[in-house]
Amino acid sequence: MTNFEPNRFPSRMFVRFIARKQLIADATGLTTILKAQRRGKGLFYQQFVPDRAVPAAMVSDDLANQSLAASPALNGRSQAADNRESVPQLTQSDPAEPLDEALLAEICQTTLAPQHWPAFYQACATAVAATELELEAAADIVTTYRRLKANQSIAIVQQLNQWLAL
Repeated sequence: MTNFEPNRFPSRMFVRFIARKQLIADATGLTTILKAQRRGKGLFYQQFVPDRAVPAAMVSDDLANQSLAASPALNGRSQAADNRESVPQLTQSDPAEPLDEALLAEICQTTLAPQHWPAFYQACATAVAATELELEAAADIVTTYRRLKANQSIAIVQQLNQWLAL
């Protein structure tokens, strides 16, 4: 009988959470730091910088403590935001650029489907490999979301969408 280790399986919910945090950083223009306790995997640190890809590796505990202390993003503000004059802060309810939750859910469902990413439905060799797979999937979701949102602003795409809505 083999031992079942849940921390060797990637979490689809965590992938969606990470992708959503990056997209919120994009929408608000603020660098944020996430420190999360993951059951069976220990502490997880992630820095979300607007308009950048989700980093491909998590930071170790010692390095993360140093990075958090030296980070310009403490208290939810980045140096870039401090250098700008009266930066408008977007929120999720801001009609100028809301996070399209329906689009994000559809992308997550499609990307994490067994046909598209079968590795998500198997145990990884280690917990670290499972985390790396999660971050890779989150980066894929963020890239797809950004590409689709950029395509929505193209005039021909808007016209085709209007015709489809009729």
